[in-house]
Amino acid sequence: TVDKPISKEKINFSESQINKYSSNLITELSNKDFVAMRLGDTFFRGWKLKNPVLEKIRKGIIKDTSKLTDDDFTPDFQQKGVDIKIGLDVAWLSNNNIVDRIYMVTGDADFIPALKQARRDGIQIKLVKIGTKKINNDLLKHSDFILDLSNNDVIDKISK
Repeated sequence: TVDKPISKEKINFSESQINKYSSNLITELSNKDFVAMRLGDTFFRGWKLKNPVLEKIRKGIIKDTSKLTDDDFTPDFQQKGVDIKIGLDVAWLSNNNIVDRIYMVTGDADFIPALKQARRDGIQIKLVKIGTKKINNDLLKHSDFILDLSNNDVIDKISK
């Protein structure tokens, strides 16, 4: 629970729709066969201006920032500790020849060294792209296959 940036109203992120959706998604995926869920710690880092608002300020369209509202801001969350957990899993699985293929749901280039190691060990890497989020080009280069899913594909598959 934190204060909104302008009105100072309290907001409880754990009660938000996105948190409920995300928690349900994580629970559903965690219960699937052959899925290992690795979660880090999430930290609230404060508030940041939404990109369209920031652009309007940069272009001089918005000159009086005292008229900004809570709706002009978005929460800034950071997740820590998950990359190393996943990287170690990928290296361990590939070094011990436990799997033939690894499906990675990420757009983060931090995983490239682990993926390179797995591919050197003969493991196929299938990168799962969900929705319109951009994936680092180097990450695409170090994957054998790309599975492109819409957000609705994911929701449909989970609900079955």
